[in-house]
Amino acid sequence: MPASLRIVAETDTTPVPTLHWETDIPIATHPVMLANFGMLFAMSGALVGALLAFVFYVTGRVASIEPMLEWTASLTAAAFLLALLVSTIMFGNRLPMRFKLDDTAAEAEVRDKPAWLATRAAGVFSWIANRFGLAGAGLIAETSARQHILWDDVATAHFHPLWRTVSLSNGWRIVLILFCMPDNYDAVAAAVHTGLAARHPHAFHNPLPGLLLRTFLVLLSSMPLFAMPYVEKDGAFPALLILGFALAAVWLMPRLAWAVLAGIGWAAALEIIAQVRLRESLFGGTFRAYQVLNMGDAITLGMVVAGLACLAGLSIGLLTGRVRSGLAGDRIERGDLRTKA
Repeated sequence: MPASLRIVAETDTTPVPTLHWETDIPIATHPVMLANFGMLFAMSGALVGALLAFVFYVTGRVASIEPMLEWTASLTAAAFLLALLVSTIMFGNRLPMRFKLDDTAAEAEVRDKPAWLATRAAGVFSWIANRFGLAGAGLIAETSARQHILWDDVATAHFHPLWRTVSLSNGWRIVLILFCMPDNYDAVAAAVHTGLAARHPHAFHNPLPGLLLRTFLVLLSSMPLFAMPYVEKDGAFPALLILGFALAAVWLMPRLAWAVLAGIGWAAALEIIAQVRLRESLFGGTFRAYQVLNMGDAITLGMVVAGLACLAGLSIGLLTGRVRSGLAGDRIERGDLRTKA
């Protein structure tokens, strides 16, 4: 059996008891919330640092990579502390949550809505957190969030008696965290065990290998775009746009591939203009770049064309549904499983 598949074979007819409870979760002092919030910023900072290091490398600024990484790490740490302070002040270090378990699903939602300003200020953190499956950080940010997962969609559950939490995962990311009270953790843990035992047999597919492969292809295809012959500095921005939106389309939403296609058209137009534009020769007269293209530039141009073609094919695959992005594909897969069950 492939390592990416886990078959759920156990079934139990014991009904899951219906449980309701409400609790206020400390934002800055609860270890699980703090760990998720910190992981959100660590992953964001690591992503930004990796992308900038890649750009510096392909543009020949290798000596600037180390100070850039130090600057990124410092900025990420400062942003984490500032965001934690602001969130704590806005919410009063208490996030009021409502939880529910029944025979079909587990559910969590914020009980009270804070001010409109707090909602909008934290929205960006929710958008990132939900994409990476950081349920604790997502609850901090998304004040109107309602998180819901069917028992058939739960691949694994992690129990933490010390912190009285139960994390529910769909096989590759945490979808929901149940924050229990001191007097109901045992009942909640038993109900989760019952819900897991009642799942219908099906396979959980891990999309991470495919996502990592497509990420590698995006990086490999984007490298030549930073060295397009005769385009010089004009090609840096479309190359960055293509790289950023292609990675986002692979991991988040396929609609972002439209921006990739727009960037591909932009880069192609710049290269065509650069090749046919008349230039003054040092020896007198004029010439066009394609007329004096040497072997090195021809190879680079061929790599640019191949990279653009690969990125265009991936983008079209995402838009047509032949290739699934991380988040959207995860939701589709869960819907398929429910249909089959």
